[in-house]
Amino acid sequence: MVFRLLTETDNEVTEKLCWNDQWISPYESAWGIFEKFKYANNANSRDIMSLFGDEKVRNQKNKSKSKYDLLNFMKFDLNLIRDGLGIDFYHKNKIEIAHMLGPLTKKSYKNEPIYDYSFFFRDTIAYCPTCMENGFHSIFFQFKLIKKCPYHDILLLKECPACFAKIPYELSDLNTLEPFQCKCEYRFFKPQSKLLFSNEWVSSNLDRITCNNVNKYLNLTTGDMLRLKDMYLFKEIELDAYPNVLENIISILDFKDSQVEDNAHFIVTSAPNVKKIRGEKEKYEIQKYTKVNFPGINEEAIRKLRFHEFQKEIYQSYTATITGVAGQLRKTLLSKHRTCINRLIKNPNDKMQICPYAFAYVFWREYSQNFSNHTSVDNYGSPKRLVKNHIEFPQFDVEVMQNLYEFLGSDIEDITLESRAALKWFLNRVISHLSINHFNNMLSASQSYIDRRKFPSTLPYTKYDKIPFFVAIRPKDRNKPLEFHWWGQQLIISNLNCPFNTVKSKRAQS
Repeated sequence: MVFRLLTETDNEVTEKLCWNDQWISPYESAWGIFEKFKYANNANSRDIMSLFGDEKVRNQKNKSKSKYDLLNFMKFDLNLIRDGLGIDFYHKNKIEIAHMLGPLTKKSYKNEPIYDYSFFFRDTIAYCPTCMENGFHSIFFQFKLIKKCPYHDILLLKECPACFAKIPYELSDLNTLEPFQCKCEYRFFKPQSKLLFSNEWVSSNLDRITCNNVNKYLNLTTGDMLRLKDMYLFKEIELDAYPNVLENIISILDFKDSQVEDNAHFIVTSAPNVKKIRGEKEKYEIQKYTKVNFPGINEEAIRKLRFHEFQKEIYQSYTATITGVAGQLRKTLLSKHRTCINRLIKNPNDKMQICPYAFAYVFWREYSQNFSNHTSVDNYGSPKRLVKNHIEFPQFDVEVMQNLYEFLGSDIEDITLESRAALKWFLNRVISHLSINHFNNMLSASQSYIDRRKFPSTLPYTKYDKIPFFVAIRPKDRNKPLEFHWWGQQLIISNLNCPFNTVKSKRAQS
């Protein structure tokens, strides 16, 4: 089709522009389509917003330094896009993104999305060099689960091959010289003829996809969709940092309860009836906190009384989990450093030599469990507990665990009436995973603190970049077990030098 350009002033036809809606392929990105439009008409982003921006943007004088969102389409006039490009581009984009996210989208108990687009989509251009040479860029390339081109099985690139610059995924003239061209003049689109450029723009239909995992993901069965709806992704990690996320998720679909874990994929499952298990204390509290026993207060007040007991038990449970992780570390990695640990706890003398393993262990526990100071660790004191009106989690993972807790309660009217065994199993699996990561982070920084003769005032950092990719699954079917999957082992640092390398020297210094 041919599309007429209207001037910004008098709305009269001044020239004809070149456009054909057959140039648009399924799952072609908004960025790619607008680059084609610009290339075909020797236009720029300012011209596009003069045509397709909302009224405020069209009346804006300086559009050249502006940036426009291509996922949510803020500041665009969707009717003008539909009339101009011959396709309901906004709904095409929305439907294709919804299909890609599908069962991965989750909502909290407040009915708010748990994940936003930035969790799943790259904010800078990723591309297949072969596709880009033909002027094609797919929204698949922005999806963090996809690392290779689904059409050519080529690793996606994320920067200009000439100058290594990253190009933001947005409509803007700030990062390109011309359509499909980097600021350094490198051309991504390489037509054989400038006059016959559109011959390169053949439709990339889905039947050209060669990646089995992408095909399977785009064609999930109803059962697959329901299983992934039960899956929780840890939103604080960077999905782009893990090379096999899509493969990992697909492997969950093929998981059977009797499956033996392989060298890369590790699985722990709960008892099948864990959602029905109730302890004696829990049963007693459910019977105690009722209208019969508290006739003078309303249901919400009774629920708060139940919640107080519920909260206390969750706190005791995760504290025991971290203590259990600590015990396992003392039996394994730290088995030869127990004297070092005791010496640091009992005699915190700034002038003495300090073992980096003991240092990491003692301060990891102090700040993970909120001890008053490091001399209180290992049965020399008790963690401080704050009285709160909400679930209390380890201080460095509050946001993480709160997000998980909201996911677990997203479809439950009153979580205090649910099985605590199931909730504790779920939360404690994640907490133990994160605890080892925090210990590893402290190990990484321990020698630096020792060299500076300085005790940390908090955990050195709470990054999760060393943590293996993991997911947790909570089936809605009450007869199915909970699942915890992770891929790869957490490699704990073990090459630090202890200054007390013999039993005799340890004892002499203690």
